[in-house]
Amino acid sequence: MGEQGFAMQHHALLDSALVSPNAGLVVGASLATFPIGPPEENLSGKEENTAFSPVFPRLQVAYVGEDWSVGVAGLPPIPVSGASAWTVALSGSLTKPVGVFTAGLEADLSTLVAHAPITASAEQLDQRDQLDNPGNVDPSVADENCGADGCIDTFRMVNPSVRVGLSRDLGRFTPYGKVGVTYVNERLEVEYDGTSWHLQVPQASAHLGSSLALGERWLLAAGASAALKTKATHRGQGGPVFFKFEGAAAVRF
Repeated sequence: MGEQGFAMQHHALLDSALVSPNAGLVVGASLATFPIGPPEENLSGKEENTAFSPVFPRLQVAYVGEDWSVGVAGLPPIPVSGASAWTVALSGSLTKPVGVFTAGLEADLSTLVAHAPITASAEQLDQRDQLDNPGNVDPSVADENCGADGCIDTFRMVNPSVRVGLSRDLGRFTPYGKVGVTYVNERLEVEYDGTSWHLQVPQASAHLGSSLALGERWLLAAGASAALKTKATHRGQGGPVFFKFEGAAAVRF
């Protein structure tokens, strides 16, 4: 839940006045990577099914003023490998010159609902004898609770975030650095056994990257984000942080 939520949580790039060098309406799209490598195992030693796509896309529209911005980003529920998710995010920023740098305050709210066979896929039910604990994916339990469509779990997220950062306009390039905190509020509803898992925890994050202006209208951005795992989200696997790589492209009107 923690790593998937971090991957799908919105982080303003070209829709922030801290990174976009000039005012105007900005329309574009962004991508963020899902965790690189195998997912963590659950308490029974079984990997959950979370690698439905290598990246999470998002469309975005924002108006960037001289020292502020407001924007909205989202994605309709397009099915990919048996999973679908819709998301809407609101973002805003305020900036102020500080010497040769620009200081900024960003805030956003990410909401998302995803449906996928996360905990008990049809393949795992068929190959349950190869698992350490085959009783955890009992076909009779799945038939009773899930029906003909299989076990489709629901992941919900409502995560507010605030960040402070610095950027510097170097002509075509505008590198940035930010630190922030997110109140992680996520719930996983498991259809296989009717359980519900709720994660609520503050999460510190850091962000580095740069935008690139291509002429007067086109903008690109690339960066990386990391979030510190806490006791609630870290069981000694996969290192002490969640991380993702991000990119965005937009046109300014």
